[in-house]
Amino acid sequence: MNNIVGYKGFTKDLKDKDGNDYRCYIPYRINGDIKFDKNGYHIYSNIEDAYLFTDAKSIDDTAICKVTGYGNIEEGYDRHHEIYGSMYVASDMIINGVLGREEIIEMILNSNELIVRKFISIVKLSKEEEQLFRERFRGNQYIERPLDYYCLNDTDVYKRTRKK
Repeated sequence: MNNIVGYKGFTKDLKDKDGNDYRCYIPYRINGDIKFDKNGYHIYSNIEDAYLFTDAKSIDDTAICKVTGYGNIEEGYDRHHEIYGSMYVASDMIINGVLGREEIIEMILNSNELIVRKFISIVKLSKEEEQLFRERFRGNQYIERPLDYYCLNDTDVYKRTRKK
């Protein structure tokens, strides 16, 4: 594999979990051998997965960047989060840009239902964002129920009988 284009989460000021500073368009290389979950630049094919692995204190403190990983690359997985075939670790990385919240929401709105549900369960939506999802997926209980659960804190939503 020559390179992988995907997403990586940082704090809003582009710091990683160790406090290292990053900037866009500058190549970075790790010291030592890459090892998934230990050493290297972790990159995710799915944007929603990048939110799971940032040390930002809240989603509002998170910057999701589009990145390119290259050099030595290995595929990884995370059983806990059920992420298979979309996680990579690379020896080299360049940040291609920071994605804006509106851009991310638009990408998710145009994704499949599984990605939308996962995103809703990870990211706290604003009222306006919640409304966009409700309008886009009106009548789709597969999306409406997680919206009720995560946005309205309706903990009984899955206990009620499904509408037919």
